[in-house]
Amino acid sequence: TRKVSGVCEKNSIDEHPLNYDKSDPFDICAAFYALVYYGNPLVNYLSAGAVYLPKFKGQLCRVTKATGIGK
Repeated sequence: TRKVSGVCEKNSIDEHPLNYDKSDPFDICAAFYALVYYGNPLVNYLSAGAVYLPKFKGQLCRVTKATGIGK
């Protein structure tokens, strides 16, 4: 395991590069898996610990599968 880990560390590449700003904090929409940067509109669903884009408000929560988003 250590040998594999060492080779991976030495020859690491971004197989699937992501387009995001490391210095700008963000959340991930639980329905769309899109980045939601702080300051952009979002629906915070505290009981599930999830964040959603506003277009998902009123839909079934993808985490709890029992309650409405933003209700």
